[in-house]
Amino acid sequence: MCFFIPRLNHFHKTQAQFCLHRLDIIPLPVLARFEVLIFQFLTAEKTRRLSIEEAGQLRADDMEVLDTGEQKFIEEESITQPDGTIKWYQTTKVPLILNNSKDYLLGVAVDITHRKQTTDLLKEKESELEIKNKNLEELNAALKIVLQQKDADTRDLEKKVLSNIKTLVEPYLKKLENL
Repeated sequence: MCFFIPRLNHFHKTQAQFCLHRLDIIPLPVLARFEVLIFQFLTAEKTRRLSIEEAGQLRADDMEVLDTGEQKFIEEESITQPDGTIKWYQTTKVPLILNNSKDYLLGVAVDITHRKQTTDLLKEKESELEIKNKNLEELNAALKIVLQQKDADTRDLEKKVLSNIKTLVEPYLKKLENL
């Protein structure tokens, strides 16, 4: 997605209408922001309104680029769609000089929703695996204790059997030897 944003106080309504007309023929969704807190994603098919919070953040990022004259890279930003779903974008905004004026901004936003969902799912699965790994480590420790106890019980049983043989069977064996 590409977008072109003029600084509000230097942009006339006729210029905005011209830009909207030019942007409307571009097949990509285009983000154009011309009035405070009224921001729209424009496509050939429909117009979507942003929430006030999202619009405010987008506007703040735009003004930062326009005021500093420096490029801004936004690794992840979310936009809530009209149906309530959230789309994620990776955005780069750069100041644009037109007619010797630094009052314009050009940006490119890449839809990273699938990548974000995949990354989040991967983190979730990783967390689940860590929990399962911890549970298995605890189970392994418990099994070691059980095996140690079993070995101790086996040694005790062997000692008892040997002791019983000495006390009960040995006297009979001695009698048989004497015969």
